[in-house]
Amino acid sequence: MILNNADQEQFARWLTECVTDMAQVLQEELKETNILMKLKDLCVKPQNELFTKLIGCDRTFRCDATNGETHHFKDYKAIFPDWKITPDGSLEASDYWKYVLVKFNKKFAKAFKAEPADIPVTWNMITPQQAEESLKESFNIK
Repeated sequence: MILNNADQEQFARWLTECVTDMAQVLQEELKETNILMKLKDLCVKPQNELFTKLIGCDRTFRCDATNGETHHFKDYKAIFPDWKITPDGSLEASDYWKYVLVKFNKKFAKAFKAEPADIPVTWNMITPQQAEESLKESFNIK
């Protein structure tokens, strides 16, 4: 399409009208669309991709192995190449691991020459029995 001889103002008006009409049609279609169902049917889940990109993105650590320099948690393999920490599919840590971290927080910090972790107050309320039940549940043990 050659627009060299076209009336630019007329073209701009026509284009603006078309874009406005398209916006109205899209708004009407979106009103009738169940966004949650649409997201559920996609092969790539945008909410999961966004979560993967954002979680822990700005959190850092430092320890003796880093000579006191801060590094992002997601880059731990550069400092500890033998470590393999697989992502947890759930957003919530099990009561077992919460209990372990509360119980051994200071020992972990001392062993790795780091500051103790900031632990939510509610984690301190987990009993050994709850931790054991959580562990049994994780491994489907009755």
